[in-house]
Amino acid sequence: MKKFAFSIKNKDVFMAVITWLASFALSHVIQAFGWTDQGTAFIWLYCLIIAVRIGFMFPRLFRMSGINTALTIVGAMISMYVIVFVLTWAFEVIFEISFSTVFQILTFGQVMATGKG
Repeated sequence: MKKFAFSIKNKDVFMAVITWLASFALSHVIQAFGWTDQGTAFIWLYCLIIAVRIGFMFPRLFRMSGINTALTIVGAMISMYVIVFVLTWAFEVIFEISFSTVFQILTFGQVMATGKG
């Protein structure tokens, strides 16, 4: 059997990139149908995908490490996204750029920083 040259070593980075790209692509499709603008669609889709990922992750964390650890990890993830929203609002006020544009830039930077350190 022949081995594939492509392998995913860090699944967290892969899922973060897929989440961002899926939200970005689907938001353009939604805009093309004329339902809402691209930025608003991106914010709603990104939050929905993150909520689904947390929903699928929580039972697995609960089985592996117990309720306290699972709640701590999920709480840390949720607080990270709250911080992103607060920073987005702050940058919107400071630089007078639309909220959706800043949110897309910050989440893209967050994706690029995933797995480093």
